[in-house]
Amino acid sequence: MRAKDQFPTWKIGILYALISLLTVSSPLTSISAVKNIHRTVAEDFGVLELMGPEYLCIVFGGVIGTFSGGGDPETDVYTWVVTDQNGEVIFNQSGGGVQYETVKISFNEIGKYQVKLNVRRNNQSDFYEKTMEVTVQKALN
Repeated sequence: MRAKDQFPTWKIGILYALISLLTVSSPLTSISAVKNIHRTVAEDFGVLELMGPEYLCIVFGGVIGTFSGGGDPETDVYTWVVTDQNGEVIFNQSGGGVQYETVKISFNEIGKYQVKLNVRRNNQSDFYEKTMEVTVQKALN
């Protein structure tokens, strides 16, 4: 059978029309869907929230906890302060950019720690401030 007999012009035209209709009327390509996606991204961007583990287990003399603040690393200035149960500062770091939005903190002793995040945005020095308690305990053998 010849290719012209297998795929007559009218079949190709119908396939083209169906594909065009499906892609044009697709909810993902409609203008309202694009506006809704843009609105959702704009609302979620810049949300600050201190996140990290509340409990950590020391294995082989230490453990590393990863903490994140969210927000907008392009404009926000992050200040991280971690104190041990005696009130001594074991970690203090401040700056802007992605490298300060998320930090890795090393804990070498069991006990309770306070992880404090302060975010400065524009001219507001206390735009966001949050403290969380982290309990570091010995891992079970």
